[in-house]
Amino acid sequence: MLLRRLVLGVWIFFMVTGGSFVCAGESDFYFQKGVYVGGSLVHNSIGADFDGKTVYYYEAGSQYNVLPEVDSDFGFGLFIGYRLERWAMELSYQRVVHDTYSVVTGNQNGEYNVIDLNVKVDIFPQGRFRPYALIGIGAPWFDIENNRTNDGGATWTDETFKGYSVNGGLGFAYYLNSRWFLTAGAMYRWQHFRDVDGLYMSVDGMGSGMNYSLGVAYTF
Repeated sequence: MLLRRLVLGVWIFFMVTGGSFVCAGESDFYFQKGVYVGGSLVHNSIGADFDGKTVYYYEAGSQYNVLPEVDSDFGFGLFIGYRLERWAMELSYQRVVHDTYSVVTGNQNGEYNVIDLNVKVDIFPQGRFRPYALIGIGAPWFDIENNRTNDGGATWTDETFKGYSVNGGLGFAYYLNSRWFLTAGAMYRWQHFRDVDGLYMSVDGMGSGMNYSLGVAYTF
């Protein structure tokens, strides 16, 4: 919740005061175009069918399990992109370790990973301050420890859920100089898991949720 409030607070602050940072003669502030790399602190949530109650069957039809409830948590992100005048294309990786719970497995840890490819388009840029809208796609996988048993609970093994996502969001970049910039964003992932360890699940496995990020990047 802290990161979400911080991202929203910084967003509102810059939206209200952003124009005051564009001093006389800086309306055409120069920023470096080209390749940039960066890192971020992220806060991720997974909801919808991951509620600790939704039952799913494996494709064989005889075994079933329950999609766990997933607590929101913090993690990190790495990204590389290419910046042009009014838009950028960005490839990113995020990793977050979540606490999970279901009536079948109890409390466990889940390691969420995702690779996203997003396009960011500037909206009403003001010199150093450049708000953007984002749209993209992602390839998530979610490893949950001790989430499956084949022998009535005598032994448990990890499970890996795989799927895809469609992303949409808003954010901004603030350029400290022509190469270094800060970035903050709020993104919603429409996330769909149907594959678990190579088996097709009987339910849609929706795992949509919000993702917030604060980062810093350098343009080469």
